[in-house]
Amino acid sequence: MNPAASLHDARSRLKSILGIGDDAQIELLHVNFRSWRSSLAGAALANLMIAWVFNLFSPASSLWLWASMGWVIYAATAALFYLYETRATSRPIYMAWLIGTLGSSLVVGLLWASLAWWLPATPAIQLLAALASAMITMGSASASVSVGTLLAVCLPALFIVPAALLWHADLPLAAAVAFGLELLIWRHGLTLHANMLTRIHQRREVELLSQQLSLKQAQLQEAEHERGVLGERQRLLRDMHDGVGASLISALKMIELGQMSLDEAAQVLRECLDDLRLVIDSLEPIDHDLVTLLATLRYRLGDRLERAGIVIDWAMADIPPLPWLNAPQALEVLRIVQEALANVLKHSRATRVRVSLAHEEMPERDASLVLRIEDDGIGFDSAVAASGRGLRHMRHRATQIGGLLSIEAKPSHGTRVCLHLVRDAPAG
Repeated sequence: MNPAASLHDARSRLKSILGIGDDAQIELLHVNFRSWRSSLAGAALANLMIAWVFNLFSPASSLWLWASMGWVIYAATAALFYLYETRATSRPIYMAWLIGTLGSSLVVGLLWASLAWWLPATPAIQLLAALASAMITMGSASASVSVGTLLAVCLPALFIVPAALLWHADLPLAAAVAFGLELLIWRHGLTLHANMLTRIHQRREVELLSQQLSLKQAQLQEAEHERGVLGERQRLLRDMHDGVGASLISALKMIELGQMSLDEAAQVLRECLDDLRLVIDSLEPIDHDLVTLLATLRYRLGDRLERAGIVIDWAMADIPPLPWLNAPQALEVLRIVQEALANVLKHSRATRVRVSLAHEEMPERDASLVLRIEDDGIGFDSAVAASGRGLRHMRHRATQIGGLLSIEAKPSHGTRVCLHLVRDAPAG
C-alpha cells in the first residue's frame, strides 16, 4: 500500500477521533464548546453531591479526596477551555486544546469509573456506586463532542466498574450486568453522536439547496424581468413604427410632393406629439389605477379642449385597482379616449363634453365598469360612420383589453362613446 496514502488515512482517522474530520464535526465541537462553563460547573457539583451522599453511608472513606481530585481535573479543563477561548486563532493552540480536552475526558472517565474502589466492599454501596458511575457516564456520553471523548469517557467505565464489582465486592452477576449496561451506554453515545452529525449534515444540505434555489429564483426573476423589458421595448418600437413613425413618413412624403400645407403638417406633428405623450403616460407607475390614468389624460388634453371653447366635465367613481391594467392595456385605454376626444374637437362642434367612469353591470359581457365620453355636438349617422377606420380601430383596441365599445349618435343630438370594461378579471 502507498505509504503516503496510509499516512493520509491515519491523519483522517485522527482528525475524526478529535472531532475535526469535516465541517459538521467542527460545528458540533463549537456548539458544545459554548456551554463549557455550565458543563464543568455541573460536573463539579455532581462530585460534591456524590462525595457528600456516599460519605453519609461510609464516613471512613476517602471520598473527599476523590472529589478534590475531580475539582482539580475540572479546574485544569476550565483552564484549557479558557485558553482556547482567548487564543483560538492559533492553530497550535487549537490542536493542543483538542488533545488536552481528550486527555481530561480520559481522566474524568477514570475518576468516575473508580468510584466503587474508593468505597467499602458492601454490596449495597457497591451497587449504588456502580449505578452512580453509569448515570454520570450516560450523561458524559450524551454530551460527547467527538468519538475520542466518547471513548475516553466510556472505556474506563466499561472495564473498571465491572472489575470493582467482581474483585472488590465479589458480585460476579452484578459485574456482568454492569458490563452490559456500559456497553449499552457506549452504543447509545455512538448512536447519539452519529445522529447529531447526521442532523448537521442534513441541515447544511438543506441550507445549500436553499441557497441554490434562491440563486436560481433570482436568476429566473432576472431573466423574466429582462424578457419583460425586451417585450415592452419591442411593443414600444412597434407602436412607434406603426403609429408615430408611419404618420411622420406619410406627412414627409406629402410635404415633399407639395400635397400638405404648413397648418396640416403642424396638425400631424401635434398628433404625433400627443401619441408620444400617451406612450409615456402609459408607462407611468399608476398601480393599476384607472382613475389616475385618466387624470393624466385630462391634464394633457384639458387645455386644448378649453381653447376650443369646450367645457369638460369629469365624473369619476371610486374604482378599485384593476389587476389587468398594465402598461400595454393602459395605452389602449388612453388611445380610445384620446380618439373619442379628438373626434369631439374635429367634428362635433360641441360646447360641452362629459367623461365619466362608473360601476355598471353587463352580465352578458361579464363587464362591470363603463367609461363614457358624451358631447352635445351635432352628432352623426352612426350607421354610415360605423365603417370608418377610426371607429374600427377604437373597437379593435377595446377587444384587445377584453372590453366592448359601443357608440350612440344621432344627427343634432350629440354622441356617446361607451367603453365597457371588466373589473375583477384580467383581460383575455
